[in-house]
Amino acid sequence: MTLSAIFMGIMGIIFIIIPDIVLAQLKIEFNNTTILMLQLMGALYYGFAMLNWMTKSALIGGIFNRPIAVANFTHFFIAGISLLRGLRYASGFFNPVTIVTVIYVAFAICFALILFRHPTEKSGK
Repeated sequence: MTLSAIFMGIMGIIFIIIPDIVLAQLKIEFNNTTILMLQLMGALYYGFAMLNWMTKSALIGGIFNRPIAVANFTHFFIAGISLLRGLRYASGFFNPVTIVTVIYVAFAICFALILFRHPTEKSGK
């Protein structure tokens, strides 16, 4: 939860503060509308990061905090699949799209394990 909160928080802050630079790096022509859309997406990322940060110490998995596990799994799974499809258009192997894709797929796998496995309590031993 902590890693996903930090990752999404950083993405959200970047999208909110410097959307024009992000769009230029992605070679997307930007105007007021695309900048606004990226800032709105940044707000979503930041809000999701805050949700994950606030629940980082809670028991999650199985039936515990299931809505949070479902939301995270859904986000990372769908975005991971989309990014995997987008790799067709990426130039070279080591580029920002590949790095973000690897991160998304890793988070999707982790949240799938959290969602579909029963959590175990930490023992004080």
